[in-house]
Amino acid sequence: MQPVKLSGPERLRKWVTGVCLIAGPLVSSIVPTIHPKTVNEGAEQLAIVVANLGRWNAVHTLLFWDLALMVPAVLGLVRLLYARRPGAALAGGALALLGILAGAGAATDELIVGVMAQMEDSQAQMAALFDRVHGQGGFFIFLLATFLPIGLMVLAWGLYRAGLATAWTAGAIGLGALLEALGLPAALPALALAGHVLELVGMGWIGLEILRQTDEQWARPAPLDRPAAPRAVPATER
Repeated sequence: MQPVKLSGPERLRKWVTGVCLIAGPLVSSIVPTIHPKTVNEGAEQLAIVVANLGRWNAVHTLLFWDLALMVPAVLGLVRLLYARRPGAALAGGALALLGILAGAGAATDELIVGVMAQMEDSQAQMAALFDRVHGQGGFFIFLLATFLPIGLMVLAWGLYRAGLATAWTAGAIGLGALLEALGLPAALPALALAGHVLELVGMGWIGLEILRQTDEQWARPAPLDRPAAPRAVPATER
């Protein structure tokens, strides 16, 4: 068998996948640490936004970049898993990408809130609009954003079952995604931050492994070498 030599575009794809698996969860870990306080009451939330307008707009712009980095990261995990567990790869990838789309919608909504907060002459109307929107369809968008961590849980499970990730790597991604899925809709930034850090540990390790892979290893992902289960000794052989 001739040695594999990647083409220029495929080599770039490998590099982008590895970098985004590290950078995506890294940026995700930064967002909760700088996000201004969020509350459910419109007038109070708009007052918080006005007092932290620059930070509010910066953090949600950063969120867009984070979601953009997560797209190649998710597609890289799907590619890694597809040959051995196509069902888990497609299901996890579809859920994660749907969550990314919903996250982009949520970030757009938050940037609009920043504009609303600057309308000093109509703060009462803007507060009422905030309460109306976020009390109905707004929460549904934020709930859909949890499909991203749910998709990551499916991918982590598939990678472990396919022998493509160690137990601790897949466990870090899966547990981190679970904490993120619980923290986002409940507006618990500390819980979401813990989840992002765990995702960074697991996904970042896979990203480093991909960057260190040879052309052959990237072209033909092989399962990890795991110790075989001990063979039961028949009673007659004892």
